[in-house]
Parts: sequence; structure tokens; C-alpha cells
Amino acid sequence: MTRSSENNNCAVQMTQRCSSKPQDVKSEALRYNVFSDRCISRKLLTDVSRRWSVLILSTLRTGPKRFGELNDTIEGMSERMLSITLKTLLHDHLVVRVGTTSCSTYELTQAGMPIAAKADELFEAVYSALDHMDPSEIDSAAAAAA
Repeated sequence: MTRSSENNNCAVQMTQRCSSKPQDVKSEALRYNVFSDRCISRKLLTDVSRRWSVLILSTLRTGPKRFGELNDTIEGMSERMLSITLKTLLHDHLVVRVGTTSCSTYELTQAGMPIAAKADELFEAVYSALDHMDPSEIDSAAAAAA
């Protein structure tokens, strides 16, 4: 098999549902496989699980937001990173831009809503885990890794 036909085959697989299932997943309803690097679900998981993506999705749960409102709400993110991340979420059809270029808002799509809800659940799990930890140990571990 040539390199170009391998790439074409991968592109076809990336657009199809992934049927091979990991042994430890028992759901018969599973149509995708995030454990496979050729499954489109892996790309979406990668896009969604980025730090800025989950924060944007969570912020949009309260309703449509303008670019500036998102930028003001999510501390530490540059306008450039916000723009890049929004483009990714728009491309993934998790967020939609509504309105004109000069007066537009971003809001969750039907596909984005359940993912945003799970992001909020993840945040609650993080907060709960922190209640059982010494935050100074996490800060010192982060400083040591940097």
C-alpha cells in the first residue's frame, strides 16, 4: 500500500463511524471509539478537552455571549486564543455565531449543549477532589514541573 493510499484510507475512516470497540467498553450502543486514533470521535474529544474549549462551552451554557463577554469572563486567555478556539468549536458544530459581523454572538448548538453540561460536571468533580487535597501540594507540584 502506498503512502497516499494509506492517507486516503485514513481520511475515509475518519469520516465513518468506528466499529472496533475496546474490550472494557460493554455498551452495545457504542458507535465510535475514542481509543482508536483513526476514529473521528478522537478528534472531537481532543478539540473539546482543550482547556479553553471546555471553559468557553461552559460559559455559553448561560446563554449567547459576544466575543468581548467571553474574553472578559475567561481570565488568562488572549484574544487570539479565544478566536482560534471559537473557530475550532464553530468548525466542530458545537458553537454557532449568530448575527452580523459587527454585532454577533456565540451560542451552543444542540450538539454542544450536552458536552457543555458534562464540562460543568467535570468542574464540580475537580472542586470535590480539591476538597480532599492540600492545595499547596498541587501548587508546589505545578511549580516543580514548570
